[in-house]
Amino acid sequence: MAKFAAKRSGSYFVVGREAWKSLIVSRVMYASGALVWNENVRKNVERMQNEYGRWMWRLERTVRNAAVHGESGWSSFWEREVKAKVAFVVRVLEEDGLVARVGRACLMEIGVRSKWWKKIGKMTEELGVDVLSNLVWLRRMSAIGVAEMGICEDERKRMRKVELERRVQEVGSLRWEEQLQRNESTRRYAQEKGEMKLE
Repeated sequence: MAKFAAKRSGSYFVVGREAWKSLIVSRVMYASGALVWNENVRKNVERMQNEYGRWMWRLERTVRNAAVHGESGWSSFWEREVKAKVAFVVRVLEEDGLVARVGRACLMEIGVRSKWWKKIGKMTEELGVDVLSNLVWLRRMSAIGVAEMGICEDERKRMRKVELERRVQEVGSLRWEEQLQRNESTRRYAQEKGEMKLE
């Protein structure tokens, strides 16, 4: 459907890019904040995104994935998944609705044996948000838990959704830059490209 729309439009790239984001990404990411993704699923979806980017840019298969990723300006599915999960964790930590209470109860009952909470712990460690990681591992995901741990105001600001999403983009950009340093042609591309503008 996305390819069909892009082929028949006046602006092949713009329509193709927006069709991918609105038709495919929205369906793939539905409820990803509350679900645990298998590593193979993420790799398959990343592969699909790279293939679509190659089709959209009319590139050969020899072009590196990092270059396709940089030209398209898409976030990786790792970044999207982390953003969704972080938003859900912030909701559990700060809100007092039914979803937040169920999330806290699950953490208290099952603990980090749950694949979801284990994944959250690892993701927060990757992001370098040690305070949030400690809250997860010590099962203190509530306002009372934050108060008991004596977290300062600066650390609380770092745990807000906007700050966490900014941190996810920084880490995603660093991962992309690491991919570009793997061979000579992508290193030249990195020098010419400069900085990737994410979605």
